[in-house]
Amino acid sequence: MRTLNFDLVYLEDFDLVDLYDRYQAAAEVLDDGLELFKFPYTTENAITGETVENFAFIRTYDRDWSIDLGALHYKFRVELEVSRELPPIPKMLEIQSLTETIKEEATDGAQ
Repeated sequence: MRTLNFDLVYLEDFDLVDLYDRYQAAAEVLDDGLELFKFPYTTENAITGETVENFAFIRTYDRDWSIDLGALHYKFRVELEVSRELPPIPKMLEIQSLTETIKEEATDGAQ
């Protein structure tokens, strides 16, 4: 599992009279659009080898916005399950030659 934190920053001209209202309207649009969004990805069919387009729906958590230093900060987090293909582990296919022998130690006859 991976947790990704985002902070989107939205800027308007600083000297506008209705700056707070514009930021609030932008935050509402972001709140509606970022609750759940569709993420496209492609995979390859193992049998036919053709590329297949898929979609995953990603949910966002802890959505919050604030106005700081004249900019709208829209913060949220995403929790994703990530998998990756590990490189193959090399294995011995065959033994080339077996030259090891067991050597017996000579005893001097003393007991």
